[in-house]
Amino acid sequence: MNSNRRNYYRILHVQPEAPVEVIRASYRALMGTLRQHPDLGGDHAVAVLLNEAFQVLSDPAQRAAYDQAQRQQIEAARGVTTTLNLRGCPLCGESLPPVIRSDTRCVICSSPLAAPAKFSSSRRELIGRRSSVRGNRSEPAVAHVGWPSLALQVRWRDLSLTGLSLFAPTLIQVKQSIRIIDDSLEVVGVVVGCHAKGQLYTVHARLLTALAL
Repeated sequence: MNSNRRNYYRILHVQPEAPVEVIRASYRALMGTLRQHPDLGGDHAVAVLLNEAFQVLSDPAQRAAYDQAQRQQIEAARGVTTTLNLRGCPLCGESLPPVIRSDTRCVICSSPLAAPAKFSSSRRELIGRRSSVRGNRSEPAVAHVGWPSLALQVRWRDLSLTGLSLFAPTLIQVKQSIRIIDDSLEVVGVVVGCHAKGQLYTVHARLLTALAL
């Protein structure tokens, strides 16, 4: 019963689409016929779980809330993010949708909204569906600065799961949001530093969202 502890449908041995009549019949069979009730020699902890599961699944409101929570857990296991710890789109400020998937974009500016994935055991980084080695990058890219966006031709310097840096032709203010796009990915960050380097500027930003193309 331990492996089923958090799934009330499995606890009662019914399918998620089962009508309440089937749920009630299964509950009665488990408690009575299969002698799970403590008065019939059943384990008290098991009976508590059965009662808890039946109480939730036999009540329409509680069952609906439970089903919603189960769906969110499944979506999270599939790489779905329900919160970005942001108040809105990191580029334009538009309100976030209630569920953010790995490919979710802002409805206003089309920026990616999913947070970068965590480090894998092989010490490679996962951004969206692809992996990229942490370290130096030199590819050209386009940076959209703020919203409405000013597009700049830039060149990557490096990228990690927490930050990025690039070479830009002009000064970009600290705390400015930027969206960088190249042939393989899109990221959104917020500038934390910008310093002159010859005729260019080295821009450093905290990485907020990412999407592999």
